[in-house]
Amino acid sequence: MRPPVCPDTGTQAPAQEKRIPVKVSHAILTAQMRLASSSIGLVVGCGRSRLEAIGRRARDVLEVYRSVLGAEAMFHELRRSCDAELERRDTDRRHIPQLVYAILTKTAESPKHARVEHPMKVRRTILTTTVGALVALAPGATARAAEVDVLASLAIKPVIEAVGPSFERASGHKLVTRFELTPAVKRQIEAGAAFDVAIANPPHIIDLIKQGKIVAGSRADIARFGVGVGVRTGAPKPDVSSSGAFKRTLLGAKSVAYVGEGTSGAFVRGLLDRLGIAEAMKDLLKPAGVAASLSSVASGDADIVVMPVPLILTHTGVELVGALPEELQDHIVMTAGVSATAMNSDAARAFVEFLLTTDASAVIKAKGYERPTD
Repeated sequence: MRPPVCPDTGTQAPAQEKRIPVKVSHAILTAQMRLASSSIGLVVGCGRSRLEAIGRRARDVLEVYRSVLGAEAMFHELRRSCDAELERRDTDRRHIPQLVYAILTKTAESPKHARVEHPMKVRRTILTTTVGALVALAPGATARAAEVDVLASLAIKPVIEAVGPSFERASGHKLVTRFELTPAVKRQIEAGAAFDVAIANPPHIIDLIKQGKIVAGSRADIARFGVGVGVRTGAPKPDVSSSGAFKRTLLGAKSVAYVGEGTSGAFVRGLLDRLGIAEAMKDLLKPAGVAASLSSVASGDADIVVMPVPLILTHTGVELVGALPEELQDHIVMTAGVSATAMNSDAARAFVEFLLTTDASAVIKAKGYERPTD
């Protein structure tokens, strides 16, 4: 029988040496065969960092098969299982077939199992390998574990960092997070950045849905927050209880830090226009990034900072004076969506759903956010 041919590369596996079959429990072989076959579907659902670990376990399993049976039929069966699983999931993860094929054919390069002399030794090896494979492929551990690539606004960072470990423990998945200013999230996705879940403002997510980059049915409003004022820890707290008081506080400051590019920055500039002091404040403003703006207040370089309340709460050396008065406030919403080309769409959806749970709600409240429906 000719060696299997990889459909992705057109190459043949090295010729197999003749194996000497031995008597082994049919039940054990059947169970092991099912395990190896089902692992194809699990590998397809996993992130790249898990593939190597699963691959090592799968190779151990397959070496035993090859030693005992020669395993030509098994190779073809697993290849068919892989193809069927890929078709069922409607995926074009083109690296997966080659990786699986490499797992299936790797042991053909080595003759170390060319002869099996002791049936009981083989049986013990199969059982030991089965246990190892089951541990590696268990649903609560590696089996359905996947990496979820999250590209999110810096404005939601405190929530994601707080709920992330709970999601990972509950699901077995691993979050890989990147935080950017909100407009940059959209720009990076439009430029072709890979991601599984995006979190940004509703207009950005809606536009990305229209572009076909985010799945329409996956949109979910996660949290909202208001803008507030912060000062250096221990400094006198100015009055921001009314529009008039806030206006006087701004005009009386030597310098005012704020996030220059983000959504809150656009809000601050618009707010100054509404208050009629945009021109008067021009030389007092210190636009910068989130960390730099907060640091400038903590160091005393700026008297006050105007930015999202939750971000003020995260910085040591800066105290929250209070949120803007209601008549000036404009709550900013954070919305999540799943990528239309997500490598791990099931895991990505699971993370978005986790952000809507009661446990996540408690974290959202504790971090200074609220649900959009509150």
